[in-house]
Amino acid sequence: MSKAFAEKIIASMVDEDGNCFGRGISERQFDCLIPYLEEDGEEELGYWSGQYTSREFFAENWAGNIGPYRVKLQKRYNWNVGFAIKSIELRPADEYEAELEDERRMRELRDFSGSEWVAEPKKRLDLDLTLVNDYVYEGCSYSYYDSGVRHVYTFRDGDGNCIVWKTQKAIDCYDEDTDEWTEAEVGSKVTMRATVKQHSEYRGTKQTIITRPQIKAIA
Repeated sequence: MSKAFAEKIIASMVDEDGNCFGRGISERQFDCLIPYLEEDGEEELGYWSGQYTSREFFAENWAGNIGPYRVKLQKRYNWNVGFAIKSIELRPADEYEAELEDERRMRELRDFSGSEWVAEPKKRLDLDLTLVNDYVYEGCSYSYYDSGVRHVYTFRDGDGNCIVWKTQKAIDCYDEDTDEWTEAEVGSKVTMRATVKQHSEYRGTKQTIITRPQIKAIA
């Protein structure tokens, strides 16, 4: 079968609004698409034990671009019963490539291999940072001061240094021009004035811990 025919198969699975969905696929359709995709690895899906039988699932995956779509095929085996289920997932290829680029960018931002401590403890600094991680956890319920949601915000400055702020507060900023509040998300640029609380090291990464930040702008 030609690639043009494979593209027609994919087009038939997209609705009039261009939405792509995961769905089952016939054996003939599956065999027509496989030659244009690369093996995407094997996957252990798990083990289920019921009252009368035990089922062990395993899958093989293929993925690649056909026409304007990113295609993922999966053949899921049930070893105990002895059958395979074939399925397909579709999504716009440009959306997938943009996601990969975002992941690459975030990996670079989170690479703190060259991080150094910034300034001295108790020094007040003006900082232009990028938020690269927001770790959220629940505080101890038996302590009033430690209860509730807490954040460990990790930032990167322009020199690749790791800056950390531990707090119960969300990072937001009021914009007088728009009369709106802006809340920071991972990837946001945050301008602030903060005090260096201490220098620490976590898993070999030098971290500068800050406190009492005054958020000036979020972009």
